[in-house]
Amino acid sequence: MGPGQHSEIEDGKVNDVERSTSVDQALADVLTAIDTASRTLALQRVAGLACGGDRQRLAACLGTMTPDQLTEVAAAARLLSAEAEQALARQDPVTIVRPTPND
Repeated sequence: MGPGQHSEIEDGKVNDVERSTSVDQALADVLTAIDTASRTLALQRVAGLACGGDRQRLAACLGTMTPDQLTEVAAAARLLSAEAEQALARQDPVTIVRPTPND
């Protein structure tokens, strides 16, 4: 066999390694997609509970989240709050009703 030539066995091993690498990448991509979807659903659930005013269920839901998820929820809540205040200001710049913490 000359330089650069491979036997079928060597080629089979190379192909197996290539297949294994692409399967590993595909699985990693699937896991990333599942993680993203899971985080999105958790955020939607928390937002729904907050909008519904169900503090007890909201607290229970937040209690099951990881620190990373809680950080995401807190960041989303800050963004939502800032955008909602700006939307209120655009609608009626004279009267901006800000809820008290007990609302």
